[in-house]
Amino acid sequence: PKVDARVFLLSGVAGSGKSTIAQSVAQWCSERGYLGASFFCSRDNRACSDIQMIFPTIAYQLGLFFPEFQHKTAEAMKREPHIQTTLVSHQLKRLIVDPLRELPAFPPCAVVIDALDECKDDHATSLIVRALSECISDLAPLKIFLTSRPVRNITHGFRSTGL
Repeated sequence: PKVDARVFLLSGVAGSGKSTIAQSVAQWCSERGYLGASFFCSRDNRACSDIQMIFPTIAYQLGLFFPEFQHKTAEAMKREPHIQTTLVSHQLKRLIVDPLRELPAFPPCAVVIDALDECKDDHATSLIVRALSECISDLAPLKIFLTSRPVRNITHGFRSTGL
């Protein structure tokens, strides 16, 4: 693995403990003031299986982590009040990347996204991976920890993007 890697994928079969590890990572980071945001996908919960909720939720939590970020995100949402219905790549750019660029500093932190494969739109999950890869250099203060079963669209997305 790359030493300066920004995105980490933990992949394994169902029941192998990925969610337990993700919860432990999130708790460990939280206890040290390092958890910027987390999103735990679940096909049993409509909101937690909706791929269009991932980046808005993460942006909201990053705003709680660093209040100056919250102001930038609020401005973006005022400009685009229906951003939650746009493409995830657009959400990532407007709600996370642009605010990070506009701030003179943002503290390093972890972002945990668990069970990406449990989102209801299988094709769209590869869009999350692609969006992250396209913006990776602009996400410098963030370390992103993803978990997923080894489904083709996610693992292929990782291999093809160089993450």
